[in-house]
Amino acid sequence: MERLRHIVASVLELDLVEVTAGASFQHDLKMDSLEKVEFAARVEWAFGVALSDEEASGIDSARAAAVLLESRLPPAAGAGGTVPEAGGTVPEARVAVPEAARSAGVRTAPSPTVAAPAGPSPLSS
Repeated sequence: MERLRHIVASVLELDLVEVTAGASFQHDLKMDSLEKVEFAARVEWAFGVALSDEEASGIDSARAAAVLLESRLPPAAGAGGTVPEAGGTVPEARVAVPEAARSAGVRTAPSPTVAAPAGPSPLSS
């Protein structure tokens, strides 16, 4: 919850004490639609989730965001969840990250070309 309050405070440029868990984004904090989009984007990045437009528009408080995230995130280790083995992969992330990059127009950078002088290395003497 604290992390969500920090995100709200950052987006709205407010002091953290002004952002309570139940404060309505629209009515109490006067969050406009662009700020709500920014909030949703930061939540997606911070928590590694993708929110649909409907989910994002339905969030009107840090508490509502926390409830939504609880339903979407796996259980925490030690709370009935398990910790993945070292070196393991998360198949959803392997698929979702490249797909998100493609849809955002991100391209793979070309490999750098290193020009080296012909002949023996000056370091080999």
